[in-house]
Amino acid sequence: MAKIEDQNIPAELKDLYDATLRPAADGIVGGRTPFSLPSSQNPPLGNPSAGRAYVRKIFKECAECFGKQPLTGGVEPPAIGPRNRSWWYDNDPGTPPIYYNWFMKQSLDIRFAGGWPDWCKEISTEEDSFVENSNPGINFGGLRYANMLHYEFGGPIRAWGCIKLPDYAKGISLYFSRAPADDTAYPKTIYFHKFLSAWEENTITWNNKPAIGDAEGAITFGSVLSFSYWKTVQLPQSLFGWAIKWSETQSGQNALYFQTKEYPNPAYRPIILV
Repeated sequence: MAKIEDQNIPAELKDLYDATLRPAADGIVGGRTPFSLPSSQNPPLGNPSAGRAYVRKIFKECAECFGKQPLTGGVEPPAIGPRNRSWWYDNDPGTPPIYYNWFMKQSLDIRFAGGWPDWCKEISTEEDSFVENSNPGINFGGLRYANMLHYEFGGPIRAWGCIKLPDYAKGISLYFSRAPADDTAYPKTIYFHKFLSAWEENTITWNNKPAIGDAEGAITFGSVLSFSYWKTVQLPQSLFGWAIKWSETQSGQNALYFQTKEYPNPAYRPIILV
């Protein structure tokens, strides 16, 4: 793919990009710049207003992900997580193989299609829990699920999911399920609020939970969750993690839960976007 002017690294950000793209002195990846995208990807995601700033943002995310691919590792890559440089080199179909180009092409294709590459994800080992006003002094850290509840009978009942992310995370994917108490008032949206002070997985309760800020992320469920499925949200950095809760103006009976890092099958644990 030929380099094009519109997607060259802006001069004021060149040092940042170069630092990201030179994790090893191997002479192959150093100094590379963005390449042109297939015509089907222009404008990005069908949004003419996104323009160059959006392209640079996506390129930077992919370049940072490349920087997290380890120099060495096992022969077989994980289903979720970074793949070592040897794997990328060996599987590059180019002649000669320039694995950085191939990595970026695949990663950009997925990002501009609205997805997130599996090699730019990590299975979470961060803290997660939930708090519930009907059991205000009980800590639920260590359970394999986290409740988010908002309904009026028998209470009212409220429960918030709680999760921490590493400082390099770009967001998270959670495996949601619909609880029996949930009604059919769809579509509906659940929100991510920053915690404003510290908490710990094994001590947080409804009584001692930190204050929260305004919502800074959201997931909308467009139709009834007959079973379960993954939902992804991109989030800014949060020093103390996130409370996941319904709006206080939400109507109906709302009862969802997600699988935590303690879930027995790692394929359903939270996945961090990196």
